[in-house]
Amino acid sequence: MINNSRNETTDKIVRITDLTVLPVTIITPLTLFTVSRINNNSYDENSSILLTLSEITSTASTFLVKNIFKRKRPFQELKKVKHSIDDEKFLDSYSFPSGHTSLTFSFATSLTLRYSDKPVLVAGMYSYAFVVSLGRVYLGNHYPSDVLGGMLLGSGSAILIYSLRPEIISLKNNIFGEKNKPDANKSNYITPLFFGTFILSDIINNYFLSTDKNIKINFHSTGGNNYLNFNYGF
Repeated sequence: MINNSRNETTDKIVRITDLTVLPVTIITPLTLFTVSRINNNSYDENSSILLTLSEITSTASTFLVKNIFKRKRPFQELKKVKHSIDDEKFLDSYSFPSGHTSLTFSFATSLTLRYSDKPVLVAGMYSYAFVVSLGRVYLGNHYPSDVLGGMLLGSGSAILIYSLRPEIISLKNNIFGEKNKPDANKSNYITPLFFGTFILSDIINNYFLSTDKNIKINFHSTGGNNYLNFNYGF
């Protein structure tokens, strides 16, 4: 039902969030670490380390589980799935769990645990993660159970890393030769940083990475493949 509700306008919105996942989850911790290091803000610096480790743990766990279950994707198994070649960017072989979902939920959960006093940031991150997750079903790349598995795996990875934060922060301080450096000096730039990274990622995708704006939607059916073509810029 979700997949078959596809239309030109919603496709534009879903692809914006879908294509920003990798840039957002890579640029945000790198930028947060650099800015906080320059400003001697140890709290945000530690947050960037915990965020990075959460994302790494989530990605590694997702890859492991995918190769255990080896579940095929909906557009490979089901009839009448609306799917496009353009929907397959950054797509690996298996469906369960959703890598996009686990990554965005580890991202949102990690930062929520560190900045629970910033409701705008928390609401923005989880809204983003939910839209990305729904988009994976909408594009025909995942089943709802894939998305649910990704939510649990991503959130669990962030919670695990957060529970180990004293040991992780202590190890980081020893590596940098800053033993006993306090986990303090929380700043106010994390919220604009997150939203700024999202906007920057969208601009990069729009003007530098988008090459083929002729989108072909593939309706998988018993009698063969039928195609509906339409053009738009995104």
